[in-house]
Amino acid sequence: MHENDKLEVVKLVLTSAIVLPNFLGNFLVCLVVLRNRFFQTYINFLLVHLSVTDIFAGMFALLEAVLDITMEDKSFLHPILCKIVFNQHFVYIGVNSSYSTIIFISVVRYLFIAKPFKSVKFRSTKNLKYVIPVIWAVSLLSLSPRIYADFAMPGCSKLVVLPMTSKIGGGISIVFRGILLPVTTLSYTYWKIKKALNARQNIICNTITSSRQQAALNSKKKTTRLLGFIIIAFVLCSVPHYCYAVARSIFSYHHLASHVYVDCLLFGIFIASSSVNPFLYWFHCKRFRKAALWYLGNNRIAPQ
Repeated sequence: MHENDKLEVVKLVLTSAIVLPNFLGNFLVCLVVLRNRFFQTYINFLLVHLSVTDIFAGMFALLEAVLDITMEDKSFLHPILCKIVFNQHFVYIGVNSSYSTIIFISVVRYLFIAKPFKSVKFRSTKNLKYVIPVIWAVSLLSLSPRIYADFAMPGCSKLVVLPMTSKIGGGISIVFRGILLPVTTLSYTYWKIKKALNARQNIICNTITSSRQQAALNSKKKTTRLLGFIIIAFVLCSVPHYCYAVARSIFSYHHLASHVYVDCLLFGIFIASSSVNPFLYWFHCKRFRKAALWYLGNNRIAPQ
């Protein structure tokens, strides 16, 4: 078997192992939230959108892996269609929309906890019909330089050899949109949420309050822990891929045989973030677990 054929098989197996749990887990998230009134809150609808973006990214990652191994000759495809299918633009748009949604969830969560009265107007689910298109538009705009540079190349070729100025510019763009912006925003908002919760806990400890108020605070702390795990999963899955992309953009590793395997592995970890979130919901929320088990066939447990 040719070396390229081996790589394509490895890529297909790795992508399938990641994407199939993605489809199952995120479909269950959508099903549980949309079919159970208990789960139909503003944040949970955003989690449904997060699942949709993850399915979107996984679908195009799997499509590329399947077509890569089944289509030996891509010359008959129109260059634009070829670039759309094989150059992972839709995968990156989906992943960008995913972490943009996580950023928005963290900001909204902070507003709900730290400024509960001022944020009342944001809690209407009707606002989502404006929020969701903006998230996709921002994701598309953030990738527009990469897409433009790719489509400027002739044929179906990928961006491999670039002038040094373009390499440095591309590296700066990747660092900003892939690492600095999401990581700093998520870290700052999470820290502000924890600070607001600690202040609320101090107030409860120093005053006579009902057990219901303490239970509500504990619920918010639990939800914040889930957000923290989602942020950690995003950082662990995406930052290595983006760091390697920066190094590859500036130092040109394309001539190294090991590059393709490292790139394949890190890209697999990158899209694995789309499969992690449903498992976090599963272990974090007992009600979600019961509802998901009911839909999976355990009819002894009725969804609430």
